[in-house]
Amino acid sequence: MRIKGATVQKGLMGLALLGAVAWNLAHAGQIKDLQLRTGATGTRAEIVMDAQGGVSTLSLSGPDRLVVDFPGSDLAKGLSLPAPSGVVKGVRTGHPVPGTTRIVFDLAQPIAVLKPRVEPGAQGPVLVLEWPGDGAGAAPATQVGAVPAASTYTPAPGTSASAPPLAATAEPDLAASAAATTRLISEL
Repeated sequence: MRIKGATVQKGLMGLALLGAVAWNLAHAGQIKDLQLRTGATGTRAEIVMDAQGGVSTLSLSGPDRLVVDFPGSDLAKGLSLPAPSGVVKGVRTGHPVPGTTRIVFDLAQPIAVLKPRVEPGAQGPVLVLEWPGDGAGAAPATQVGAVPAASTYTPAPGTSASAPPLAATAEPDLAASAAATTRLISEL
């Protein structure tokens, strides 16, 4: 009698586990929409979800790309992927493991995405990814050394040698500030 009871108990536990898996699959999160826009401030991706869930991101290089994983989520039927825009030269999706949806943004250049954030939207929570300025017009960090140092200043005859005139320091300070801002954004 004891053996039959243990077998029945294992069978019931298996059915309960199967039911829990079926319930989770039926109520998995869904990615309803994916938009990609380019504006004056850079490129912005908006991923509309039916409910806020777990999200993880990973930046990869060689080739440059941003990987976004949504555990327990799936793509809505008929979801179309956006055309390339700005720094994003392509978008693709996949399932690295069962139950996890992956969206990969192929990037045209190495640029850091700002910290992802979730905003409320009309259709549900929206995961926002932003690549500021797309690196266009921003001074690369390697140009910091190209800014003239204060020691290269030579005063005009008849002026004080203690400090350069204000006009001579304004441009290097702006260039150094722009370079520092670019480094800060890339570190984020």
